[in-house]
Amino acid sequence: MAESQKKCCLSLRGLSGTISLVQVLVCSLLTYALIYGHGNVLVDGCKKIGFYNYCFRNATSLEDCYCFTEFRGLNSRYFPHGLLVSLILTYSSLVTVPMGLLILLLAQGDKDITLWKFDLGLNVFSLIVLFLGIITHLFLIWDQFDITHLTPAFLALVWALGGLSLQYCLMSHYIRLTSVWSTAKTEGHPAEDLSILVA
Repeated sequence: MAESQKKCCLSLRGLSGTISLVQVLVCSLLTYALIYGHGNVLVDGCKKIGFYNYCFRNATSLEDCYCFTEFRGLNSRYFPHGLLVSLILTYSSLVTVPMGLLILLLAQGDKDITLWKFDLGLNVFSLIVLFLGIITHLFLIWDQFDITHLTPAFLALVWALGGLSLQYCLMSHYIRLTSVWSTAKTEGHPAEDLSILVA
């Protein structure tokens, strides 16, 4: 039984390390996209559309640009409250994801599964608000959207969404395995029962 427990511990430790790595990667992608990349979705010459900055070409002159830093300066076809909501939803992930990383580090030092479950909930929340923020923003700028001029920052946001989805799967799997392992350990199951965790 000691051998199966040892293998199980190594398996859980490896999964825990992978979860931490993915969380750090997601934090890095969000920081690059929303801070270093200024939240720009697309850039084409002077035309720039992001979450908080907008530049358009003048209709009468292709060389003339006019930019807005406030939502009320945009044309009436844009919905100022919708743009503000998409900004808040998207940028809130810069708070929730690093907070999730901190809780994850605490959870790895503590054997209580409650922190893992709380971190999973925070991860799901981060995934939902980031997804809603991006979708809302794309809906509001759709008439200006051009896939050929997407920025690396926007692609990093999409990768961050994928990373959060992967993180959800990994953390759910970790919590399930930890629960099975704890039950097997406390009820004194034979080594064969623990082998399902490391298979």
